[in-house]
Amino acid sequence: GCEQWARRGWGMPWIRPRRLLSRLLGLGTTVWLCRKVGCWVRSFGRLGALVLRFVHRGRPVHRVPDYGHLLLDALYPGRRPSPEAAQRARELAQESQTKDRVEEDALRLLGEAVLLSPPDPTLYLARTQVHTRLHQLVEALDDAELCVSLDSTCADAWLAKGKAERALGRAADAALSYQAGLRVDPDSAELRAEFAAVRAEPPPNLLRQLRDLVFAARLGLENLFRTVEDPEKTTDAFVESNRELLDAQLGLLAQTLRVNTAVLFESPMLCDAYEQIVYACAQLVAGAPAAFSTLLRNAPNVVEGLSLALRVGWHVHHSVPKLAANALVVLATCPNADDQLRRKAVRHLLGGMLRWLLDARPEPDREAEEVCGCSCAVPWKAAACFLERFFEPGRAPPWVREECEAWPDVAQLCQWLTLSVRDYHATPLGLVGLLQLPGVATAAMRSEAVVDFFIPTPPLDDEGDDEGEEEDEYDGRGQASVSSAHVLHFSRGFGGASSSSSPASGSRVTGEAAIPPPQPMIWTFFRSGRYIPSPTGSVPATSSSSPPEAASSGGAGSSGGRLLQEPSAPPAQRLGEWLMASVAYLFLFIDGDVLFSVCACRALQSMALADRDGDGVGRLLHSLWLGVPFLNKL
Repeated sequence: GCEQWARRGWGMPWIRPRRLLSRLLGLGTTVWLCRKVGCWVRSFGRLGALVLRFVHRGRPVHRVPDYGHLLLDALYPGRRPSPEAAQRARELAQESQTKDRVEEDALRLLGEAVLLSPPDPTLYLARTQVHTRLHQLVEALDDAELCVSLDSTCADAWLAKGKAERALGRAADAALSYQAGLRVDPDSAELRAEFAAVRAEPPPNLLRQLRDLVFAARLGLENLFRTVEDPEKTTDAFVESNRELLDAQLGLLAQTLRVNTAVLFESPMLCDAYEQIVYACAQLVAGAPAAFSTLLRNAPNVVEGLSLALRVGWHVHHSVPKLAANALVVLATCPNADDQLRRKAVRHLLGGMLRWLLDARPEPDREAEEVCGCSCAVPWKAAACFLERFFEPGRAPPWVREECEAWPDVAQLCQWLTLSVRDYHATPLGLVGLLQLPGVATAAMRSEAVVDFFIPTPPLDDEGDDEGEEEDEYDGRGQASVSSAHVLHFSRGFGGASSSSSPASGSRVTGEAAIPPPQPMIWTFFRSGRYIPSPTGSVPATSSSSPPEAASSGGAGSSGGRLLQEPSAPPAQRLGEWLMASVAYLFLFIDGDVLFSVCACRALQSMALADRDGDGVGRLLHSLWLGVPFLNKL
């Protein structure tokens, strides 16, 4: 019947049930495959962070502006170390290299040596070697970078820097470090061998990268990015219910956190992808620190990656390091987090804050948008905000206290933090919270270092004050460009300063305080690129001044208000006395903050009681800059 129907022309051979079904299935499969491929293609933009592992060789590298740090000769905020102090530092460094010396003890000796002679590059090279033996790669890279910045002709420093970068998975950066070392010492066999080994590593091919992108799409990283945007969804229960998937996702993201800066800074698209990955990891850590640290195997790699973001992030966007710092603060202070991992977070946070405080980039005219409760646009001010948050609960948890007291650079951290708080009116609670710890106070009082660090505060931009001043040079982002040639010191005659109040601290200089006779003025370079007058060894006060060329023996003029001389202070003190005098000065001039007054008194008490072998109270009284007004308020 079918054949007869077909012969008569009524049949259509292509309309058969089986063939029709197979064609429908084939069409459906094609549509499904096209949709999946379309999803993968759309994921290329969001998952561009994986391309950070591309290794570019032989291409010119675009570097972000390098503003330097306070240890450089041109930006050093005080007198250079004396020959006696430098010699004592070298003796401590030699003592740390004895065969029977424990590595942690060696770091303590080298930390004291750095306090005695901060600009000595050989000390940082020795510490890099100790950190490398302890497998503390981030700390080793920090000291190696400081060493090469202080002495770019040290081939051993370039070698140590390259080894640390290669161990962190940053092969492109390591290759550049080895090349810089070979330019200094072309005959170095070890540098040649390391450079050849890095060049011999095969770069990832296109097929491998496409496979990684497909794997990432299957992991659902887009869903993770959307989830962490809602803090209410990022909870311990969310981590526990998705632990296997999250562990695989974080394992992939942790690889991209170890980014080659030589590749990252070349492309704004890669910077955006890096910022997104740091945001996702930081939100997950801050939202569920307990479950993150105890349930996920890749948690240590993420913590190490966030510590690297503390260093790299300021060259990308100020939100990147702030997100990383906030995540580390939450993890370090979480009572239910894994003890080993939260202690590691404490050490990484302290090291990152020290690097922030040493940064010398100028402060822009406008504040940045608020990120994690901090609107500071420069790292040396943001460090005070996050250290205040770190000690915000009042009494530090036991593990935080133990790690802070055992950290070899804690006295150096207090020293540079004091500059930011005292001379730039950064938030002060982190400083006094740190000095309350008995071990920290003991390390500061025991130090033999003699310091006279002082960075003047910026002048008020009143009308007529800038006449005759040279215009500041600004880069494309509205920041003053700092040139080493401009960082000079000019000896001038006597001068005075106008009284003013600081909006950050509420301090006010009044005529009721006993004002000593005028002291010689020193013209010092400020981070914003302006010359500021300051008495030798004086305490900070907001002042309005004219440039060195226009200065006279009578001091700079002021538009309105009374002219007051700044109170004088000893030109140099031991670190313990210098810290006590600075805290006492802040206690005297910060009014209306009961919490700070209580914490400042506790810090002074801790430092006075820390000198058990000597006279801590006597050292406190002899170190005061404004003794009678301070005792009256006390």
